[in-house]
Amino acid sequence: NQMKEERQGSFIYNEDGQDIFITFDMTAMGIVAVAVPVSSYTGRLLPVKSALILTSLISLVILIIVTGFIIRLTIRPLHRINDSLHEISQGRADLTKRIKITSKDEIGAVAQNFNNFMEKQQELIAGIQAVVLKTNNIKNDLLESTNHTTNSISEINNTIATVETKINQMDEKINDNASAMVQITSNTESFDNVITTQASM
Repeated sequence: NQMKEERQGSFIYNEDGQDIFITFDMTAMGIVAVAVPVSSYTGRLLPVKSALILTSLISLVILIIVTGFIIRLTIRPLHRINDSLHEISQGRADLTKRIKITSKDEIGAVAQNFNNFMEKQQELIAGIQAVVLKTNNIKNDLLESTNHTTNSISEINNTIATVETKINQMDEKINDNASAMVQITSNTESFDNVITTQASM
């Protein structure tokens, strides 16, 4: 019936439990049909089918490996940026490290911006270190000047104490000399009185 209704086509016909593949074409001379048992070519197609399945599986595995490798290469800079940011947050970052830029896409732009950020931070830290070093030098100079001034003041105090001691010693000597002069004067007057008394006798 299908062959009568259509000019060409194909279908599978079951006869006595065996599938038969029939293809036909309507010509001017009549209907030309070819009938082939399905079992006769499915056995031959099985190795081809197995080979196609195996090839597909191998291609899928290779595709997965290549895709994973590409993804790993693509996101590696992001991992490095994340690790560097983690080190910065923990206060133990190496500001001299830079991320190698392997692409010119958005990830490469992010890596370049991160490198620029690290360079600016390194310059800032270097400037701060220079200021701290200069401040320490000024502090040391001030300490040295203070110590020198303290030593000078101590020497001046010692000199003043020595002068005061010598002045006190001179005062004592002057007082001793004054007492001696008074004693000499008293003795002289007593001698004069003795001489005068003896002369009157």
